[in-house]
Amino acid sequence: MVSVQNIYTDHFGMKGRAFSPMADARSFYWSGTHARAQAALDYGLMSGAAFTVLSGAPGTGKTSLLLHLMDTAEERLQFAMVRMPHAGVEGLSGWILQALGRDANADQPEIARYTALRETLINTYAEGGSTVLILDDAQDLTDGAMHELLRLTDLNTAQDQIVQIILSGHPPLLARLQSDTHVALNQRITARAHLDPLFAEDVGHYVTKRLADVEGPWDLFSHQAVAAIEKLTHGVPRLINHLCELSLVYLMTTDKPQVSTGLVQQIIADGRFVSPTTGKRSHLKVAVPGGMA
Repeated sequence: MVSVQNIYTDHFGMKGRAFSPMADARSFYWSGTHARAQAALDYGLMSGAAFTVLSGAPGTGKTSLLLHLMDTAEERLQFAMVRMPHAGVEGLSGWILQALGRDANADQPEIARYTALRETLINTYAEGGSTVLILDDAQDLTDGAMHELLRLTDLNTAQDQIVQIILSGHPPLLARLQSDTHVALNQRITARAHLDPLFAEDVGHYVTKRLADVEGPWDLFSHQAVAAIEKLTHGVPRLINHLCELSLVYLMTTDKPQVSTGLVQQIIADGRFVSPTTGKRSHLKVAVPGGMA
């Protein structure tokens, strides 16, 4: 079977997919918003924050930023990432144990799994390490799961930072944390980071970097096409990747050397791209001074 990566390599001379939809810490574009968020996450780890919060709209790069954080952090830190929907149920301890590479007996009562998790965290600290738990898509955590996380941070003292927790999620997470239900947890948040979509001037640099990371031609997209992609995606990296990859697929069916505005508009006319604002198929027409490029 011919893979997408092989198609890219054969047709464009790339070493892989420039616009893969998967989160990838190795191909990261440092916009201003990402640099500020990284600084906040670093501060959270350095200061021993019990809780750090990373928020942002879907597709803005939260998971990629967290993967980068895990790749570059001190070796003494042991990371465990738990993603929804599993962590949305009560009984979070078993999922965290699995993320830490420990056995989590589903037949055990929750109190036994919680005790095993506490012992695991304490033993890691006794061996000179510290544990960082990352809850991705944390806006879906139940109130019970949030209280369970709060209890885990009771292990920490002024001298001993045994566990730190990063809550990463969509903007509704912030509203939940501000509610009366989670006052105690909200008070323990020392660092807060937020990711915005890319500014218009960043999108061209983002596209060029993604191409450079796989040794692809830097000029596969005209300036006008990049402007059209920015308007259609509102600067959301995941959507930029999706529309750019569709553009390259379309480009392979032509004898043109680069993606044009007309080609991007053809994708829209064919109903291949969904608007990030309405959730319906986008029919946005992009006006380009002097005609189509």
